[in-house]
Amino acid sequence: MIDLYNNLKRYENQIYSGMKVGGSHKWHYDNGTWIETKMTPNQWKFKFDSVKTRFHQAPINSGASKYTKFHWYIIAD
Repeated sequence: MIDLYNNLKRYENQIYSGMKVGGSHKWHYDNGTWIETKMTPNQWKFKFDSVKTRFHQAPINSGASKYTKFHWYIIAD
């Protein structure tokens, strides 16, 4: 049987439709990669890797030195 997107599926006694649990997407952006995996019918795990470079020098006394590493927090709905 072909697992079509809208077919009803079961995960730990929960019925759902859409991508099956364990399925994933991967997108490439000009300077980054986004990977997401469906963990449960209502939960996704994702990872986004990108190199962030400063176009202009940081403002004086900002505390951001050249080649500073950053951590991004992404909230999605």
